Amino acid sequence: MSLGAIFVGIAVASIVAVYIAQPFRHTTTNPDALIEAWIAKLPPASPPTPTLPNSPTPPPPHSPPPPLLHFPSPTPKSISARNVGGE
Repeated sequence: MSLGAIFVGIAVASIVAVYIAQPFRHTTTNPDALIEAWIAKLPPASPPTPTLPNSPTPPPPHSPPPPLLHFPSPTPKSISARNVGGE
């Protein structure tokens, strides 16, 4: 037998053994009681802030948009016949 077949046999035997032994397993703790005890230890939550139904909410404050970059337009002195023709 190969090693893989042995591992598969052990896994199947373990699963069958756990399934058969399940009715004989006795739990000493009640999970629901544990959860309830854990919740009782938590601090109380703060109450939500009251809001009127259908009340308009004010828009959030915002800053004005940043100014657009402004590049100066070329002056007539920078445009001359020398640079227009590409010579």
